[in-house]
Amino acid sequence: MKIELPRLYVDGFPKSGLHLAELMVASLYHPNPRKVWFGTNAWTTEKNNMDKLAALATIDKGHYMKGHSGYDAEFDRMLTGLQIGMVFIYRDLRDVVVSQAYHILSSDEHLKHPARELYPNNLQGVMKCVIEGIGDFDGIFPRWMSYEKWLHKSWVYPVKYDELLKRPHKVAKGFIEYVISLELYHTNQEQAHIDKEHFHDTVEHIVKNTRNKGTVTFRKGKAHQWRYEFTPELVELFKEHDTDNMLVRLGFEKNRNWN
Repeated sequence: MKIELPRLYVDGFPKSGLHLAELMVASLYHPNPRKVWFGTNAWTTEKNNMDKLAALATIDKGHYMKGHSGYDAEFDRMLTGLQIGMVFIYRDLRDVVVSQAYHILSSDEHLKHPARELYPNNLQGVMKCVIEGIGDFDGIFPRWMSYEKWLHKSWVYPVKYDELLKRPHKVAKGFIEYVISLELYHTNQEQAHIDKEHFHDTVEHIVKNTRNKGTVTFRKGKAHQWRYEFTPELVELFKEHDTDNMLVRLGFEKNRNWN
């Protein structure tokens, strides 16, 4: 493909599979050599590092930076002004609850939660805290709402974790088309020469790379794990806090009668 790869920021709602999205991006891109991680908020809705947004300007063509960053108008303007695209990965919020609870309970120092001492020592108790929130750490829905607006930005490439697992060829194809269209837009070009065989090979390369899931934060890499971990009480608690019917709005359920 005779096109230069545009700059990218790989964003993810925490515990939605940022590592998997990075594997897809890293199939074509290089990590930013000056700074690869920049995030504003992971476990709370309060944003940090906003005074360091200029770090995004260090990204070169063909490179990416990654992080957990909720929507912010200034962040949005910085990315679009610097012609940086975004791959945004998100996931069924019930699976996020499970994944975050295991993360909190992990004895791995690399995964240590900043306030582990606040949480109980059992999975069900931790999941309850993740749903409701505890101390300065917001519940799952206020945290998600600080990210949700990225889905409404036409220049962002949204990726459902489940889709990347189940339909990797479709997601990989969409990713390639996204970076091509982004670069054409930035360079005021109408079209690019794309060799069909090379396009197919690139899709296969991306799919193969995303199957290499061994990272420090990777646990099972499966969808719908909540079905094995949620008790009836947690189902009702989750529904109680899902006041905006978010599971239906995001396409993970058809109605509120799930269990």
